[in-house]
Amino acid sequence: MVENMKKITAMLLQPTKNLHLKIHVKLFNELGDGRKENFHKIFTMDNGESIFQLDLQSFITIELKDGNWSKDKTVILDQKNIYQVIASCKKILEGIYDGGIFAINKDKKIIMYSEERDKYTQKIYNIGTHQRMIMQPAVIYDDAEDNEYEGVVLYLNKTDNYVELPIDAFESIYYTLSQVNLFVYSSQLLNIYLNLVNKKVEINQTVVGNKPSKNFKNIDFENKGTTKSTLSKTVTKEEFFNMPNKEDKATT
Repeated sequence: MVENMKKITAMLLQPTKNLHLKIHVKLFNELGDGRKENFHKIFTMDNGESIFQLDLQSFITIELKDGNWSKDKTVILDQKNIYQVIASCKKILEGIYDGGIFAINKDKKIIMYSEERDKYTQKIYNIGTHQRMIMQPAVIYDDAEDNEYEGVVLYLNKTDNYVELPIDAFESIYYTLSQVNLFVYSSQLLNIYLNLVNKKVEINQTVVGNKPSKNFKNIDFENKGTTKSTLSKTVTKEEFFNMPNKEDKATT
């Protein structure tokens, strides 16, 4: 079982029931023609000295869990693109706390100013081929508790793939991503794996299966449709980017 492992995975954060942040470490790389390359190499010099080299391929996934698995419900972050997401999280939080996006009306309901919402909406498109993210301020409704919160709607790759995040859940994502050191975390996971190989840790085996979807389409950042400030239904691609007409300067 251990010898057939392809990667190690650990849960970093579950800010809502249908959004998972995980870290992964590959144990080998596919080189083609059925060849594999391990995560380590040993080089021996002519003088007999050896060098042990680690090549840990680690990454983080932000995955929407709302039914069948599909590639377009996941965004992959690594050392090359994680900064863009962290920076966007920081900007949108600054807008929420200092930018005057939200207010309380005379009925003590949370309202949102559409101009400020548009100003602080983050469109993240420089995180790799076929990957897109949108972070948009929104009033989040909790039907179970009949309550509402300041928050953010997070879109992954397609406008159909979104999750509503109350402000504390969004802050937890920002904090987690800003604290992660991929090299340190992957080294810790590798240490657990080596303990498994040496049979120092017992594990239970679970068999799972994935059926990837063939339908994958990027967010169209030039689309001029419309959207709502808060979401209670799936927003179509045609409704996405053109913000609603301002009514008394605020949306409720």
